[in-house]
Amino acid sequence: MPRLAPIVLFLLLAAPAAATSVAWVAAKAPGGGDLRTGSFVIGDARCAYESMVDPVLMVEILDHLEKVDVHLDNGRHQDLTLSERFFLVGLVESRYDRHMNGTDRLEWQLTDGRQKRHDGFWQVTPMAGGGATVTFENLIEAKSRLHQGLLRRIQDRTMDDIASAIRERCK
Repeated sequence: MPRLAPIVLFLLLAAPAAATSVAWVAAKAPGGGDLRTGSFVIGDARCAYESMVDPVLMVEILDHLEKVDVHLDNGRHQDLTLSERFFLVGLVESRYDRHMNGTDRLEWQLTDGRQKRHDGFWQVTPMAGGGATVTFENLIEAKSRLHQGLLRRIQDRTMDDIASAIRERCK
């Protein structure tokens, strides 16, 4: 099995990302790291917001998320540790400082974990005719430049999976 690891890693890094209907924009972030932003339309704005700010719902709907430890949750500020499982990496625990405005925006910043940076936001903008647009931005930076490619691929797949889960749940 150890001799297969380089081949599997090559295939993971070389294979194209899974197809998604979200038009993601990828760029290098100022100061380092990879920034990925995209928007998609959903039917239920409140559902999209609550799905990302409620730790219990997050575990229920996001396949890669195994557990959330809530250290603080006062409705506007959360201190959470997410236990996420990723192919080739295994279980990753990351602690985040998260701020919510109570209606349509969630922002997070990594405070402890394997990555150097993992910050972003989730903005739900209701549309006049019903439904909403969700804008999802994620900035990641590995502690080692050698790991940035693998981290970028994990980011691509995870953001696609999160968007798909929210679109399915909040039709």
